[in-house]
Amino acid sequence: MNEFLDKHIGFWSLLKTYGRRNFIKDSIVPIITATIVTVVAFIYCDDSHKLLNKIVDLCILILPSYLGLLVAAYTLLLTLLTTEVITKIKDVIDDKNNYNGRDLIRTLNSEFAVCVLITGFTLFLSVILSVVSSLSITMGGADTVNYLGIFLMLFLLVFSLTILVGLIEDLYNIGQTTTLI
Repeated sequence: MNEFLDKHIGFWSLLKTYGRRNFIKDSIVPIITATIVTVVAFIYCDDSHKLLNKIVDLCILILPSYLGLLVAAYTLLLTLLTTEVITKIKDVIDDKNNYNGRDLIRTLNSEFAVCVLITGFTLFLSVILSVVSSLSITMGGADTVNYLGIFLMLFLLVFSLTILVGLIEDLYNIGQTTTLI
């Protein structure tokens, strides 16, 4: 029983269920966006520290509400998992696409969890960067650190927002499945 729990419950199970394929698919737009903005900032921005502070402030403004919305939606999803409908969804099998209801539920659950984790981590990192930035620490290579921070924060922010598209698709699929049963 312990091996079963270790395989299907916990952080590593979450990463396994979400998978590399989903991470790569969900990372394309954030990497492109973060790269373009960082390159343009490197070419045209006079004050990388000020730009990093703006991005961090934007994260601190947006993400608490977004995180609250995600947690509320995730809570609603978890209540759905206790109904009879979910039992019917688990039994749906699509041989043509090699997909079943259990996979749909696992994917939706893992995407929600990853989205909440990444958003929470991004918010946490934003607060840390905001505090460190206010200390006015000077050091050699500060611009390099600022541009790395700009790239990282933009990647995490855009990733947090774009993963929502996958969540909406999965929620739609659950809704469609319940109407078809």
